[in-house]
Amino acid sequence: MIDEVMARTGVVPSLVSVDDGYASKANVAGARARGIDVISISGSKGRALTSDADWVSDSYAMARNQRSAVESSIFTLKEGFNFGRPARRGHARVYAELLEKVLAHNLCVAARRRAELRARAVESPVPLAA
Repeated sequence: MIDEVMARTGVVPSLVSVDDGYASKANVAGARARGIDVISISGSKGRALTSDADWVSDSYAMARNQRSAVESSIFTLKEGFNFGRPARRGHARVYAELLEKVLAHNLCVAARRRAELRARAVESPVPLAA
């Protein structure tokens, strides 16, 4: 996965944050060999592979917090917008289906924010100039 990101972007990430499914000494060693400084693996397996000093450091804590925020968004997409297994088959069709779901999500977020702004405007209207 890291190699694909590096090939696509031409950038070596300074931080990688993954779940316990990637927890192995070989994966940590491979990430270090690629020049990655922070390799945060959430969960008990990742904790066992991480030194105490790294685990409590600001950069590792930040990586875990950001991962938690991303997981929350992914849960919303999966549950609220049926982002689980695609119904369509074939790369182009799956891409189109996921794009439709992302657009639907973004439209819902925009509509919710617009409604919030309108509600705030009604609660504290701006006085008109005389």
